[in-house]
Amino acid sequence: YITHLSAMTVAHGTPDLYSAKKATLGQDPLRSDADPELLYSKIAKSKKSIGRILMDQSYFAGPGNIYRAEILFLAGVYPTTTGMNLDRPSFDKVWNVSVSLLRRGYDTGSILTVDPNVDPHVARRGERRYIYNRSACARCGGEVSSWDMAGRTCYACEGGGCQPKINVESCDNESHSKEVKREKVGKGDDDRAVAGGKKKAKKAKQQQR
Repeated sequence: YITHLSAMTVAHGTPDLYSAKKATLGQDPLRSDADPELLYSKIAKSKKSIGRILMDQSYFAGPGNIYRAEILFLAGVYPTTTGMNLDRPSFDKVWNVSVSLLRRGYDTGSILTVDPNVDPHVARRGERRYIYNRSACARCGGEVSSWDMAGRTCYACEGGGCQPKINVESCDNESHSKEVKREKVGKGDDDRAVAGGKKKAKKAKQQQR
């Protein structure tokens, strides 16, 4: 029998239940059989912003809001860039960073996005993330803007070099706010940093409170 746990409900069924649920999901950066080619072909036709796409489980299966902010930052992609305007090299960066960060989260049970090998000066300060829930970029010190994107707070570094903004015509119509909105991370937004075993999953949830 197959069990599907969602929020406060549990559904039991045959393997058909698993097949039906899996069919609704996109490519999982943690799976060895993920197909980034298929994902890119789908994204390249989309008028949605990459910020929305990363949170859409029918495209990317796994990332949540913390990872969205940090993945796009490390890939150097501005959140409002549409799928149609995301070139292949930029997509490859987004995908590779997604694989790297989610794997680290899975292995450590922690959403730790600052890499001491890439940004040793940032790591020495004890920083764990670059822009999520921050008013200033941990890397360049530039201002971090935040705005509502489909009901969740989206973040971007406005320093100029970390996430270059594309022209207005290729962006979603999202209202920007210079005041960072502090998010309360609730249940269900553990951003896939739930490594094997209950101990790591519990640790991940505690770090987001």
